[in-house]
Amino acid sequence: MNSVIISGRLTADPEIRYSQDGLPIANFTVAVDRNTKDKGTDFIRVKAFSKTAQLIEKHTAKGKRILVEGSIRTGSYEKNGEKVFFTEVNAFKVEFVDWKDNGSQNEYLMPNTNGNFSAPLSFETINDDDIPF
Repeated sequence: MNSVIISGRLTADPEIRYSQDGLPIANFTVAVDRNTKDKGTDFIRVKAFSKTAQLIEKHTAKGKRILVEGSIRTGSYEKNGEKVFFTEVNAFKVEFVDWKDNGSQNEYLMPNTNGNFSAPLSFETINDDDIPF
């Protein structure tokens, strides 16, 4: 089983790129404190895709706390004739512990049935008829 959960702070604003097919991809690094006597910090590269990538870009920023659930991916590539190895987390679930102040107090992310977050929902768009109770 390849599963990991990390919690920490973003070291920089997320970087968003798009694949050739137009798929959004967010790359960011999470600073995770060690729970050991030496009290060090690990800097873990994370990659998120699709709507999760867009939500990360919109609702997080450098220094904000985030919780990521995903799988570890390792690989290598050639750079200047030398082989470079990497390890990163491919995120499939993200929880925002701190929110980026985007000027809207009424915007929240709603969990969907997959445990991921769907598009932001504004309280102004909810009618009494939409409430199931």
